[in-house]
Amino acid sequence: MQNSIVPSTAEVVAFLREAADQGRIVVLPAARSVSPESALVATCRLVFDLTRIEARALLQLLGQPHAAREELHAAIIGNGIATTQIKLVDVVVCRLRKKLVPHGIKINTIRGFGFSIEAATRDRIRKLLSEHGGDAVTTPSEEAHG
Repeated sequence: MQNSIVPSTAEVVAFLREAADQGRIVVLPAARSVSPESALVATCRLVFDLTRIEARALLQLLGQPHAAREELHAAIIGNGIATTQIKLVDVVVCRLRKKLVPHGIKINTIRGFGFSIEAATRDRIRKLLSEHGGDAVTTPSEEAHG
C-alpha cells in the first residue's frame, strides 16, 4: 500500500502561479461572477492570443453564418455605448485575420454587408475552444439541426 503525499498549501499556490505564468490556466478575480460570455472571451484570448475586443468580434462571427459590420461593432464595444466609430470593425478584423491565419482560420468579407467564417472553420474553432475549457458557441439553427 502506497502512502499518498499531500502537497502543502504553499506548494499548491506555487504550482498554480507557475501554470498561470505559462498561460496554461486563466485566473479570474473571485469577487466578480463570471458569465459564460466572459469565460468564452477569456478562452479565445488564451487560445488565439487575442485582445478582449478581438475575442468579442470572433465570438460574434462564430455565433452565426455571417455578421454585419453593425453587429460586430456592437459586440466590440460590449457596453452598448458607441464611443468608437464603426471603422474600428475593419481594424479589428484586419488584426484578427493576422492572428488567426497561423491556425488556418480565414475571415471572409461580404462586400457591402460584413464578414463571415465558413461553417467547417467555425466548427473547428468551437472544437479548439471546447478542448481548452470554453463552451461551444452555437446558433439557434445549428441547435435545431444538431
